[in-house]
Amino acid sequence: MKLAFIATGDIALPTFRHLLANGPRPCLLNTQPDKPVGRNHSESL
Repeated sequence: MKLAFIATGDIALPTFRHLLANGPRPCLLNTQPDKPVGRNHSESL
């Protein structure tokens, strides 16, 4: 079985780690890039 993991936010990393440890292993990981923050809309640190 092939699994694509699409997630964002605080739930994404623990869920992805659980899948890696316990299966099924995702063959694709898709997340959103960091959004600009602050008055100058600079990238987050």
